[in-house]
Amino acid sequence: MEVDERDLRILEILEGNARMPWRRLAKLLGVSEATIYLRIRRLEELGILRGFRAQIDPSRLGLTATVFILLKVEPRMLKTVTEKIKDLPFISEAHEITGDYQVLVKVRAPTQREAAKALEALAGINGVKDYASIVSLNTIISDTSITRIYKYWTQTHQPHQ
Repeated sequence: MEVDERDLRILEILEGNARMPWRRLAKLLGVSEATIYLRIRRLEELGILRGFRAQIDPSRLGLTATVFILLKVEPRMLKTVTEKIKDLPFISEAHEITGDYQVLVKVRAPTQREAAKALEALAGINGVKDYASIVSLNTIISDTSITRIYKYWTQTHQPHQ
């Protein structure tokens, strides 16, 4: 996957404002609109740029409870459980993980009571053997810039020898 500084700058700007007109983006970078179009199209074809989204503050919509739930799943049922999780509307993220638990999910809910109902629904999925929950008291950082992280690991971070 070959991305250069201009590609990274395009991605960085779009992370901050995905609605920025291509004309303005082109002007900021000192290139033509055609160049912006072609680069964005290539980034989409490479699967680096997967779409454009609005950033929504869940708490402003009344989703004030965030709970992380670890699921211990019967090995032969992992695929079935993960498929069921994909259909649950209260889950904002789900990950297969290593360790004592196989799945980590992030639940958004209006209250802790509603989050508990989500936990009950997850625990009731056939194949889930056990669970543990972690209630978030405060979000410190969320939806951080991927271009910032990428730059850190590829350009500025020198691994210890």
